[in-house]
Amino acid sequence: MLEKAKGAQLTLVDLHKADNLPPGLSLPDMLKSLHLIKPNGDVVKGLEANIIAWEHTRLRLLVGILRWPVISTVAHWVYNRWAIRRYEQRYHQRSANQ
Repeated sequence: MLEKAKGAQLTLVDLHKADNLPPGLSLPDMLKSLHLIKPNGDVVKGLEANIIAWEHTRLRLLVGILRWPVISTVAHWVYNRWAIRRYEQRYHQRSANQ
């Protein structure tokens, strides 16, 4: 969905096809949570990386709500649980079946 909605200033990278990863990050680390590399080289991850990415779409005003204090706390908790579950379902089951 983000691929279709994003603007030209945001580049999405398939980690499975990436030539190199940022220093200090392994493929499993990067698959566990969305990572975003800013133009200055800073790495942002998790919900904040998602918010920044979606700010490059027409939904930028809507996703800003996720930074509001009470909503932010709940949104981070929900995202972290979702990311853990997604990683376990996609990658632990695959490795268990191999």
